[in-house]
Formats: sequence, structure tokens, C-alpha cells
Amino acid sequence: MNFKHCFFAAAASILFISCGGATTPSGTVDSLSSPEEMEEYYEEQYAQMTDGQIYQLIITSIANGDKKTFADLVNYPLCRDYPLRNIENRQQMTAYFDTLFDRSFRDRVRNLDSTDWCPMGWRGSMLLDGEIWFSEGVTAVNYSSPVEQAHRAKLIKAEIKSLHPSLQGNWEPVDRMKFSQGPYGFARVDANGDRYRLTLFAPDARVGDKPLINWEGELLVEGTARVETYTFQGPEGSAVYSPCSMESGLPEFELTLKGQESIELSCTACYYQPVKL
Repeated sequence: MNFKHCFFAAAASILFISCGGATTPSGTVDSLSSPEEMEEYYEEQYAQMTDGQIYQLIITSIANGDKKTFADLVNYPLCRDYPLRNIENRQQMTAYFDTLFDRSFRDRVRNLDSTDWCPMGWRGSMLLDGEIWFSEGVTAVNYSSPVEQAHRAKLIKAEIKSLHPSLQGNWEPVDRMKFSQGPYGFARVDANGDRYRLTLFAPDARVGDKPLINWEGELLVEGTARVETYTFQGPEGSAVYSPCSMESGLPEFELTLKGQESIELSCTACYYQPVKL
């Protein structure tokens, strides 16, 4: 899933004020057992901090390599470009920190302070021209380290090689999703420069099978929030895919087959192969 669309996801930030300044309550956070308890707790702690304190804490945790503190400040999931897996929780974030933020990026951040954040209205605030976004927690990291890029390149090469011969070539995977209902089991979106391709597969299809549908289309990117919408069309009908809806923060997939009414298909991200964080 492309992480640049995912900073709309909803969850509360995780911050705490002590007498000596801003810290994070790692032990207390770990003791909370339900999402509802965590959200209520974080909202209470968030209310005690100024924006400046929050922004400075994010900068300091990155610059100093303070993995646990930064993990407490993230609004999960933190999305990464497919076929990398999204970072779903604090434990994964702590383990992935050094891959996400290399030394050169931490050194860039080290010389910043809370005044370097740029408010962007309802979208939240951004740092370094959008490389980090904040809205009730860190909602997106658009920076990708050389190590992460190299790992993603290997995954892309392996995935394209595994596809049916008719789908191989100079294509790069963008998204892969599975459906909980409807005539298809899963779908994938691939890119080749400014060309985009949607393929739809049978419910029992396996990796390497030929798709039932192969349509080309285009990508529309709207606003400074860079909301992405893909539209595809072919002899059998058309489809509109939004990886991250502005309203819900969830993927939306609308399918229209010729001679039939449009239907909304519930879809979730799925991956070609497990990726160790």
C-alpha cells in the first residue's frame, strides 16, 4: 500500500507531561489492554501538551535514535510503499526504526526545532516539505532510506518475476488487495511509468495464474494532501480504486461490469510474500 496516502488514518497520539518536561509513559502504555483504553488515555495526555512540545519531542526522538519514544508518537498504521508491509504497532516500529531513519536523515533533523513545522490546516502539520506529517500523532513518513529502497527493489523484482508471463515486463507493483465478496478473489495495481494496470483474479487463483481482467487506466492526484484515485476501463467494464479514502482512511473499490449496476467491493491489503520487519 502506498504510504503517501495513509496519513488520514485515525488514532490518538501518545504523549505525557512530567514535572521535568515531556516524556512518554512506555510502561503505562504497555499495560493498556484495549484500543478504547489506549485512545482514552492518549487523548487525556495529548491535552496536556502544547503543539510545540509535541513537535520538539518528535524531532528529538528521531535525532537521538530514541526508538521507543518515537514509537509512542506514531499514529498506526504507518504506511510504507508496497510491497513493503505497513508498520502496525509500537513493537514493529521499534524494530524498523533504523531502516526507516538512517544516520543522514537523523542528522538533518538534529538541527531543526518546533518552529520548523509547517501547519497545513485540516491535514495537520508537516516537517521538511512533507517528509513527516503529524495530526494527533505521526501519520506519515514519506522519507525512504537507501536501505529501505534497496529492500523494496528486491521485493519488486521477485514479485514481478513470479507473475504470469503476460504480466511481466517493466511493471512495478503499486497495490495488491483481496476482496471479501464479489466475483473476484484479489486484484493488483501495477505501474509502468505513467501507465497503470488493474488485473482481477478468480477467487481460487494463485500467484502466477493468468488474470480474468486486465485493464489499463490513469491516476488522479488531488490537492496538497495528494489523495490518489485510479480509474480503469476495458471491454468488460470499468473500476475506480481509492487506496485511502479521505472520509474513512480505508481503501474503496467500485466495480462496474457491462450491463450491471456498480457495486462497492470491500477490500483489504494483501501481500505477495511476508516481509520481515
